[in-house]
Amino acid sequence: MSFRKVLSGASASPRPLAFLPLFLFILLQVPSPPLSAQNAREAAPDRGRESLDLNTIATLSVAVLFQSFGYIGTYADLLATGVYDAERVTTMLKETTFYLRNSRDQLKLFQSSAAGLRRGDQRYLSEVVTTLELLITEAESLSAYALRHEQDDLKRFEASKDKAWTHLSGLLNWN
Repeated sequence: MSFRKVLSGASASPRPLAFLPLFLFILLQVPSPPLSAQNAREAAPDRGRESLDLNTIATLSVAVLFQSFGYIGTYADLLATGVYDAERVTTMLKETTFYLRNSRDQLKLFQSSAAGLRRGDQRYLSEVVTTLELLITEAESLSAYALRHEQDDLKRFEASKDKAWTHLSGLLNWN
């Protein structure tokens, strides 16, 4: 399968820019849900601050994941159409993976240090970490493909992109 065919929409995943209006709607219009519905029912006044913190983490996590998915897809499109060369794409992807790794590491640190997190919250954070790792793999394999044009890199990019989308849409309750 050619790189242009994969990036032109022949794959199972949607094109990232097609979701930009929907992303903005979600981010700006829809109030953020609690990490789990159970938390919303159990949130007591003395847990108000924790609930606010967890909702903030959930909202920002989804925004980072969704935006990163779109960025990586945009870089792939820019490479495939020749607007950006391999050097520019790899530079941008290196910055993207730097921030994705930092986000992943910070969430792992939060998970390990937050005593008393409910099971649903732990599962949610684990799912976010998994999605971050898939986005890192997606970005790294696109970067490798940009430099080497190896089919294995392209296959790894496509597989990571599809898995990342599945996890992300699960976090958004779209599946």
